[in-house]
Amino acid sequence: MGDIEVTTNQLIKLLDISSRSRLTDWKHAGMPGYIERNRWDLKAVLDWFHENILQGAPTADPDIQKERLRWEKGRADKIEIQVKQLRRSLISRDEIHREWAARISLVVSGLNIYQDRLPPLLEGKTRNQMRAIIRKENERLRNWYIKEGS
Repeated sequence: MGDIEVTTNQLIKLLDISSRSRLTDWKHAGMPGYIERNRWDLKAVLDWFHENILQGAPTADPDIQKERLRWEKGRADKIEIQVKQLRRSLISRDEIHREWAARISLVVSGLNIYQDRLPPLLEGKTRNQMRAIIRKENERLRNWYIKEGS
């Protein structure tokens, strides 16, 4: 057998689709190449994919037309997201999590400094003087947080 066989996961990556269910839909719409569970004939699938999805060959089959439109919309959505990421108008959740973790770390660090910084500043002070000192230290920490987040 001279044909190249691929797994379902490999085929999903090659065709740049999001799920196995898409392959199942295409298989039901007439896509050849299914050999057995988790095995596909790459040439047969690519020939069908090229003719029916990429080139948009006229077909009377509404299921194939529907699949072609769904695939094209998925590709357009993916490209739009990638453009937004490149323009930095869209960032990943991982990046947001990293940035927030860094900000929280900054606050925790500032709060930990209080234990060594405040006792000598507060020693022998009246309650109102202590409030003023703590307010000033909180303002310093808030300004530090704002400056580091900019």
